[in-house]
Amino acid sequence: MDTVAIISEYNPFHKGHMYQISQVKKVLNHPTVVSLMSPNFVQRGYPALLDKFTRGECAIRGGVDLSLSIPLVFALLSAEGFAESGVRIAHKLGANYLSFGVEDDNEELLNLIAELLLSTRFEDRMKEEVKLHPENSYPVIRANLVKEFLGANAYKFINKPNNILAIEYLKAIKKYAPEMKILPIKRIGNDYHDISSDGEYLSATALRTLINDGKDFLPFLPDSSVATLKDADFFDFEEYKNFLYAVIYSKSEQAILRCTNNKELTNIIKSASEFYPTYDLFRSSLSRKKYTETKIDRVLLSILLNISFEEYYHKEPEYVTLLALNDRGKKLLSTLRKSDKIFVISKGADLKKYYNLSGMKTEIFADRIYARCMATKKEGSYFFKKRPYKSEVQK
Repeated sequence: MDTVAIISEYNPFHKGHMYQISQVKKVLNHPTVVSLMSPNFVQRGYPALLDKFTRGECAIRGGVDLSLSIPLVFALLSAEGFAESGVRIAHKLGANYLSFGVEDDNEELLNLIAELLLSTRFEDRMKEEVKLHPENSYPVIRANLVKEFLGANAYKFINKPNNILAIEYLKAIKKYAPEMKILPIKRIGNDYHDISSDGEYLSATALRTLINDGKDFLPFLPDSSVATLKDADFFDFEEYKNFLYAVIYSKSEQAILRCTNNKELTNIIKSASEFYPTYDLFRSSLSRKKYTETKIDRVLLSILLNISFEEYYHKEPEYVTLLALNDRGKKLLSTLRKSDKIFVISKGADLKKYYNLSGMKTEIFADRIYARCMATKKEGSYFFKKRPYKSEVQK
């Protein structure tokens, strides 16, 4: 039987996600589907709207068979690092397919761009252009070079969010799991950044906006998620922002530099933290053409967690956390536990047992922060006591 991995955030799990899963099962005649999900903080450097166990349960109810979370320090890397980590974990799990969403159903162009970005000639040109145009962000420089090498269609392709990650997934597969096949699924419904609530398939951005604005979001979710989320304990972002700002303000310039590895960005953050009275004013003052918004948010989170995410690029993830499963997922998990390719964390005792694995201390610390900033405040050991969701129903 085929095993398909889907690298995801499910923040929150919506109808577009369910559509992707249904298409995967239709094309491959009901394979085992594994979601490799971001934990309590997601790749854009921000807390997830709902905790990892709640999102994992929604995934199982929506058709996934086994829901695991990627280690925090890898889930918070840039698109390239995030994709590499997910692919390497999928490979350890024995997945023979990776499925992902795309805005454009053009596998030939996807492959061309991935091959180009892996080439020495492109890497050499990137180094030159970064030196020549230090005022531009890395993604802008890269997109302009792709246009130069492959033309306008490739430039349009690489500037769409799902396509960007798709390219990184394929690059990672070529490097770490060349035998793995891909199953791109064309995105349907509203665009990735569309915040409107029109249509059946709202973006995750639109759903987060509805929830944060206190509006009714349940009609736009899959029926399978409604029971789980109607009384869910959402994250308190205002509490978190105040906490984050206090920590940043208290940090010395040297401590910030250790996390950013960037003198210019360190100076910007430190001076702004001493000037602005609120987090929102502080955060808006940091925007620069040179740095993407997600890079800035990831840097601020690294300061909070007192680490540099740069340390984890190209390292191999050593563990995953079990969030939820059904009977079919249980069979895959049983096989996985018999191998020595990756550790599976399924209870609090495992956190202590595998405490010295790469990134584990940071994830435990981050989970404590997340628990204290949930709408209903939780004790620091809340996630030590959580148990995976188990379903007997297979979809």
